[in-house]
Amino acid sequence: MMLVSLYLVLLGFSFHQDPDPLSKYLWKQRVIIIYSPTLDAQHQKQLAELTQAEPGVTDRDLVILSLFSTSGYGPKKEPLEVQDQRFLKQEYIAPKDEFRFLLIGKDGGVKLDRTEMITPTELFAVIDKMPMRINEMKRKQ
Repeated sequence: MMLVSLYLVLLGFSFHQDPDPLSKYLWKQRVIIIYSPTLDAQHQKQLAELTQAEPGVTDRDLVILSLFSTSGYGPKKEPLEVQDQRFLKQEYIAPKDEFRFLLIGKDGGVKLDRTEMITPTELFAVIDKMPMRINEMKRKQ
């Protein structure tokens, strides 16, 4: 009986899913969350600017998530699960319901939180000053 109980406990641990949808990026990639209540011109422009700066985005290990009041999309434009949308809004957006640009570092900490757009040049300057990024650039030389 004890062996069966232990097996069930271990089986339960193997099916445990981390409630934080960003945990899969931890220590691997930096995450940008662009939030607006709807897909407005500001959100579209921010995405377009980052798309145009794709080599810099890739070089800095960035993934981009788009989040809205009623939907959200991952880095490959795939819909985010409802529970992931809810978690991200509660963790990073609430109580404000306005445009937000967030940069989450590889360590999982919020490195930048703005209510206005940011140019790729400004964003890259912020990232390039981070100790982890400085080490990455040294290793690439």
